[in-house]
Amino acid sequence: MKEHISLFFEGSEKKVEMIFDHSLGSLREWPVAVWKTIVAKANATVLSKVSDKTCDAYLLSESSLFVYSDRLVMITCGETSLISAIEEIFQHADLDKLRLLVFERKNEMLPLQQRSNFEADVAYLNARLGGNAIRFGSPEGNYVQCYYYSNNYHPEEPDLTLEILMHDLSCSAEKKFVESNRNELYRETNIHQLFPGFQTDDFFFEPMGYSLNSIGEGDYYTIHVTPQAHCSYASFETNHHFHGDIKKTIYQVLGIFKPKSFSLLLFESETQPDLNLNGYQLVHQENKQFAGYRVRFYDFVDLDQTVTSADS
Repeated sequence: MKEHISLFFEGSEKKVEMIFDHSLGSLREWPVAVWKTIVAKANATVLSKVSDKTCDAYLLSESSLFVYSDRLVMITCGETSLISAIEEIFQHADLDKLRLLVFERKNEMLPLQQRSNFEADVAYLNARLGGNAIRFGSPEGNYVQCYYYSNNYHPEEPDLTLEILMHDLSCSAEKKFVESNRNELYRETNIHQLFPGFQTDDFFFEPMGYSLNSIGEGDYYTIHVTPQAHCSYASFETNHHFHGDIKKTIYQVLGIFKPKSFSLLLFESETQPDLNLNGYQLVHQENKQFAGYRVRFYDFVDLDQTVTSADS
């Protein structure tokens, strides 16, 4: 049994998504050595890789990288410098071919320990692209800051990204990710088959921590867990095409982690139903539009630390 030590880790993540014109050529044809260099610039390393016919999914020492023919999604946590990885990508890609860039930073628990801040990152991006910065959420609470650049980009429908950013996980959830082995975790949570048929790659960190990538039919989902009780955090992200059943997956994820609070960020090219979640109180909501997306931000707190089923 692992000792539940009080090591601090910054679970809050930075994220970039870039979409390029097809005339750039396939990003998947870039050598693996190039992607390892890009990851190293962020102060992370590649742990493993799984692929299917449309995507290369890299599991990193700090989160994940997904590479498609015309786009990439890179997520890093801890004290990484994602902006340095972006700078390296710019060295390999013609920026005239860049159609869309969306850069996100969630508020950190210990921001002064970070290698940069959002304002400095935006200054770098603006010097090269010229975009816009916005904030979702309250400065006094949980929030996500975004920078976006669009070069006449219009999303193809359906195009959706769901992010669930969870704080203060239940004691039972923290214990699962500290003490369980892979088979036990799969049996108790079904975390590896939230979307049946996907190919899964995961890693248990020492002394604690967990990451998972899963891909199938052009879609991905990824989960990152910091289970330390004093700074527990978990994130879930997917670009899955839900076709109307998005609440089912949200309840499945919340049922695994049972957070005391969480933020939900939803990018959509076609309108999804409003989200009212049993067992949680909505304390903040925002809607914005940019680059062809409707972007909705929700901040929830747990009413009684009980997540009811999607059918209740």
